[in-house]
Amino acid sequence: MHCALYHANFAFHHEHIAMHRICRYYVSIIKETVNKRAMNTLDARQISKSGTVIHFPIRTEVSKEINPVFNVKSGMILNDKYEIVEQIGRGGTFDVFLANDTRLNLKWAVKVTRSDSPASVQAARREAQMLKELDHPLIPKLAEVYTVEDKTVVVQEYIHGMTLERIVENYGAQSVEKVIDWTRQICSIIGYLHSLEPAHIYRDVKPANFILEPSGRLRIIDFGIMRIYKDGQTGDTCCLGTKGYAAPEQFGGRGQTDPRTDIYAIGITMYRLLTGQNVCERSFLLNPIEKNEPGIPSGLAYIINKCTQFNPRERYNSCDELIDDLNRYNQLPPRKSFLSRLLNR
Repeated sequence: MHCALYHANFAFHHEHIAMHRICRYYVSIIKETVNKRAMNTLDARQISKSGTVIHFPIRTEVSKEINPVFNVKSGMILNDKYEIVEQIGRGGTFDVFLANDTRLNLKWAVKVTRSDSPASVQAARREAQMLKELDHPLIPKLAEVYTVEDKTVVVQEYIHGMTLERIVENYGAQSVEKVIDWTRQICSIIGYLHSLEPAHIYRDVKPANFILEPSGRLRIIDFGIMRIYKDGQTGDTCCLGTKGYAAPEQFGGRGQTDPRTDIYAIGITMYRLLTGQNVCERSFLLNPIEKNEPGIPSGLAYIINKCTQFNPRERYNSCDELIDDLNRYNQLPPRKSFLSRLLNR
């Protein structure tokens, strides 16, 4: 059920264009762009067989194949202390392994780049540097970064638990109480990133990137496409996101991503957790949540719809605003004024 990451450029001629025209235009541009770029810019080795990564970079450099001399396997010891137990994940840049620290008797998550290309190494070190600068209890701690056989190895705190995506896959739709609690925690993490100077835009909020520990605490993983907001910049240098969760501005042509981009994905994540439905099969722009939709109280339907507005100005401006409405969701949606009801607005 994992959704694929993908990139396509599209632009709309008018902000308030009719939604049926948006759909038609959106589909045609995606087809045209994908066909045009597929032969020139797509590195097929950046597509995960599990369906987690599709990367259409602006750069045209093709990544090198992984060096067969350095192939991480169970039982291998890295840096004289990290004994590889098993592979536990695969992201856009890294293969992720569980390792035992033979000196300290600790468990670590060891992330090894699959490619030794300069671009891959740069991306890995950039992610590690950003992770090193973050300080939040729900963000994993970085242990060290080093290079071996032209591969970058990032060692960080191992988080024991199950991703929210796996929970939904295994157990289906989750209760309103659980989803509200998890959403508050997600807002705490993402809100922290937004509060930094300059703001850090995560750009990849989805159930697969949050691990639920046995204690009930959520932890965030995978900072591979996080970016720093830059005043005056007209767009993202590289347009990345996860299909189904990515906000419209992540496809390019509508300015750079900002905190409201992550708000959009939080709304989609809430829908996925509440319903268990595949979000890739629904357009929230054309088919908003109904007040009486099964499994979704009207107040949460209101919140999800506000999060997923096409125009960022119509979404919540911050995670704090979203949390405020979560805390009073049973009082939502707000009652319309007499004039609004008279005008059917």
